[in-house]
Amino acid sequence: MKADAIIPAFPARWLMAVVLVVLMLPAVAVRAESYDRIPADPVQDAKDNYAAQTYEFSAIEFEETVELPGLDERQQQLVRQKYAVAMLNYRWKTFSNIEDDPQRLFNMRRYATRYNRMLWKLLTTEKRKNTFRYRY
Repeated sequence: MKADAIIPAFPARWLMAVVLVVLMLPAVAVRAESYDRIPADPVQDAKDNYAAQTYEFSAIEFEETVELPGLDERQQQLVRQKYAVAMLNYRWKTFSNIEDDPQRLFNMRRYATRYNRMLWKLLTTEKRKNTFRYRY
């Protein structure tokens, strides 16, 4: 008797779940497509990427140049020669330019500066450790 009462409710619940998923899918897709999101912790991101041995520096791409915040000219040349560079604003050609939103540009520069400096520090301390490891 209990099984007869549960079985008719099962298709209705399944249909309701499918309807909810279909209705929520566009909201999730729009949120996942947001290009304004900058990760919250650049230092931890740099440490995680260093531990995974993915040495990829962050950059901001403008119409005519690519900026690597937090590194001087000598360091930028070495990074461009030896390591990969990931753009934080990868959709600038199809949407509004980064120069139009000063707050977003400030947030990207701040993130890239902290991330690049931490990754550079981790890479240089590794080299230092390796040179002094077998000293004696």
